[in-house]
Amino acid sequence: MTPSPAESSLRTTTFTLGSGSREPWAIFHAFLVATAAAWMFGGKIWWAKPILCVLATPALALTVWEFLARRRRPDPEACAVFRWLLPMVVLAGMVLISTALPNLVPRRFGPDTVWVVRPLADFVPSAADATRALRELWLMLGLYLTGFNLFACVRSRHALRSLMLALAANGLVLSVFGTLQKLLRLDIFFGLEKAPHPAFFSTFVYHNHWGAYIIGLTSVALGLVFHYAARVRARDFWHTPACGGLLAAFFMAATVPLSSSRSSTLLITLLLGIALVHGLIAILRTRRAGHRSAVLAGGLLLTALLGGAAIYKLGEETINQRIATTWSQISDMRRQGDIGQRRVLYGDTLRMAADKPWFGWGLDSYERVFPLYNSTPRSPVDRLPIYYQEAHSDWLQILAELGGVGLVLLTAAAGWPLFRVGTGVFRHAPSRYPLLGCLLICLYAGVEFPLANPAVVSIWWILWFIALRYAALSENR
Repeated sequence: MTPSPAESSLRTTTFTLGSGSREPWAIFHAFLVATAAAWMFGGKIWWAKPILCVLATPALALTVWEFLARRRRPDPEACAVFRWLLPMVVLAGMVLISTALPNLVPRRFGPDTVWVVRPLADFVPSAADATRALRELWLMLGLYLTGFNLFACVRSRHALRSLMLALAANGLVLSVFGTLQKLLRLDIFFGLEKAPHPAFFSTFVYHNHWGAYIIGLTSVALGLVFHYAARVRARDFWHTPACGGLLAAFFMAATVPLSSSRSSTLLITLLLGIALVHGLIAILRTRRAGHRSAVLAGGLLLTALLGGAAIYKLGEETINQRIATTWSQISDMRRQGDIGQRRVLYGDTLRMAADKPWFGWGLDSYERVFPLYNSTPRSPVDRLPIYYQEAHSDWLQILAELGGVGLVLLTAAAGWPLFRVGTGVFRHAPSRYPLLGCLLICLYAGVEFPLANPAVVSIWWILWFIALRYAALSENR
């Protein structure tokens, strides 16, 4: 049957939009940055950040390339999406201004250097260390634009699913890598390197960062599972890509309790629980519509229980140790009547933020400024002050470093695109589950510091804009 002229025109237009020259570059660059950050100790080693800054820099060129291409279109709204960059542009300007106004000045006393607070007005942006602030800004903008370019440049849902599949596959490889290391009791990279922190897992220096990273990638795998499961036609579920995605999600999720990260284990359990309920409802609804037996739902529930038992058996020793530690800490908190050092740490961080409420102490200033506010009890071992590089709450640390203005701008950088895309993001599994993973990481950032890890930040922005772009394309279709 010969297609009508209108149908031919539609197919030609769709092909042209889907084969834009910037789309493959945006996909490849996002995968490169996310993969490199994960394999380079999660980016939390001294030499990793400069390399990641260089790897993320092409994102700016790609953004400008896309902007100039859209400027040539007759559609006056072609460049509307670039308005979303305004909060991050304002934040970058704020940080650049702050680097010219140091709020700490060094004073040398023999071989020692003491940092003295320089009196400045609260409404003036300032920085504790201009070099560190500029490097952190470089990386932050690069990772943000890497994700943004996926929305601006990609015009094919198939391309987005391919990227999601590649990211999940890399997560599965990292999970196998880390599991073998753990079971063989080897140091990081199978003993080739000395782990900077004893609580490492896979290629990540810190198990809590690994947990946040895997929460994101497990959500990607689950989104693909529900997408392909809903498209089963000629074959049953077990002979579709959905089955492989379910196995990948299981193996990735199993590494979180194995890594001994308790808070991440609770969040991954919540994510899997939501997916299980979703799956049971979908099966019951489909079977009821087809007047078929709902025994498959019972099989799914039994499989979930057996999977949980298998995960526990695999990491039984580690899980039991962490359970014992948790009960011991709960007993101590009940006896003392509070949450211990974490309460003092949060209180000190709030005092730090209160002294510069508008623009904070400057990007990446916490490590240098916080010793001026640290009132946590000294170490019982050597009676020295306890050293804190992070606030163990990303939201409090952002408030202390960038102030209320910076916190609002960062929130707007993510919230404005979500508001513009609308509720359609919740109607499609490949967008709903990555968005859920991002929100769980944000929840986790309230009590830990996953956003201090470049690999987690890179995957967060990538998944956020994948979710929004996939929803926008699906709604337009």
